[in-house]
Amino acid sequence: RSIAWMSAGFRSWNDERARGGAPGSYDEVAAAHIARQSRDTTGELARVMREDVEAATWKARFFTPRQKEEYLVEIDPRTRSVIASTHVVDDDAPGPSLDQERALEIASVELRRFGIDEGALDLKDAVAVPQANRRDWNFHFERKKPIGDDVFQRIDVRVSGNVVTHIGRTVRLSEQARRAATESFGANTVLLFARVAAGILLFGIVISGIVISMRGAHPRWRPIARATLLMAVAALAAGGLRLTLAAREYETSVPWETFLTRQALASLQGFAFEIFIVFLCVMAIVSRAPDSPGLLSRANRARAGRDAVVRSLAAVAAMIALTWIDRALEIVSRVGIDVDPPVEDLFAIAFPAIDVGWRALFIGAWMTALTAGYASFAASLRPERKRLAHAVAIACLTLVVFDHASRPGEMAWAALQAVVVGAGIFAVVWFLLRENLLAAALAALPWAASDDVAMWIRSGRTDLVVNAVALSIIIAGVFAWCWTAERRSVKAESAG
Repeated sequence: RSIAWMSAGFRSWNDERARGGAPGSYDEVAAAHIARQSRDTTGELARVMREDVEAATWKARFFTPRQKEEYLVEIDPRTRSVIASTHVVDDDAPGPSLDQERALEIASVELRRFGIDEGALDLKDAVAVPQANRRDWNFHFERKKPIGDDVFQRIDVRVSGNVVTHIGRTVRLSEQARRAATESFGANTVLLFARVAAGILLFGIVISGIVISMRGAHPRWRPIARATLLMAVAALAAGGLRLTLAAREYETSVPWETFLTRQALASLQGFAFEIFIVFLCVMAIVSRAPDSPGLLSRANRARAGRDAVVRSLAAVAAMIALTWIDRALEIVSRVGIDVDPPVEDLFAIAFPAIDVGWRALFIGAWMTALTAGYASFAASLRPERKRLAHAVAIACLTLVVFDHASRPGEMAWAALQAVVVGAGIFAVVWFLLRENLLAAALAALPWAASDDVAMWIRSGRTDLVVNAVALSIIIAGVFAWCWTAERRSVKAESAG
């Protein structure tokens, strides 16, 4: 069997993974260090991930169920070349027990086969890994020219018996720099607890508003069930597509049928939880105005559709401006720089637009329900208490978005960024979305899909570009559907 998926790449070596160590996961700490130390921040990081330790790569796995032997090949899509290769063998497989000098000769031959210049490398570490019936060696070479301050490119070679079973690049951040970057202070712990408490308080305010709006009202179960079932179709399709990537997590010691059954059950559990959340959100939206037409009904679109389109586009524009301001502050302060992995699982899914579309619907349900709940809560208060509620909401949003991992010297900038973002989100919700819940639902669609659509178009891959265009047309169609509802309603009344 075989499977291919997009990998984040840019890994560091993890001594605790497997026996003798193995490449770990995406090294966010090293990425953040490079971005902070460079004048060009993310521009320099992108260059490093493109030229020194590749990121956003493809991984292909070839395996046979119930057999421990398998192959992993990592490919750089920019150069269409193999940059790492792993041959997984059984720890109990027989083989010779070579000394370091002979094993190093085998590793050197493999370096030359991959076109790597040994003269530019220093051997930094050689670790013997005793196995039951052989001796393995891990050799860690380091490029003489560092990538940046305290950051180095490594070439790792594993020799199992007399066969090379791994070769690949990793990144190494000096222990001193890693300790400084990951050091935790008392203020970080306090901020983490404050963040959790603020999230709980904000959620409690929203729930209170939903309860207040539902007081004395009878839930309209039919529209609630209809909307939930429609959302369930999209959720099921997205979950089915993601299930196609499950084989990358398969452990060859488990029977294939057992693994598939476990994955299907786990997927169904996630599906049930998502639909339950959607059900609660739809209930909250309907309860906000129990006597009014449904949010997406023709009557509501005819009455509030154009206003919703204008408000939602204004909200998206405001959020984009807020994002630019936040990124400008990141560049100036070098605090909270976005160093998330530059790749997503969606690159390996046949129809990623379905998954992103479901995520946009889910976020839209959340955003609309939260807006409805807070609006109901604020409407129940006297003017002086309403101002206090607004201040509490802004403070909670600020704490929720605050980078609690910031170091003491960065706290002031982190606080400024959090205040700007928290106050901006509140302003968008209160002034643009509160009075028209349809606007909240519409605003979530382009906002949730914009990053993925932009990434697909930049990739240049025909299938991803087609998905980006298709998803954009669907979202534009939804906006047009709401905008033209008033005209269609007038024509229907005239014809009647």
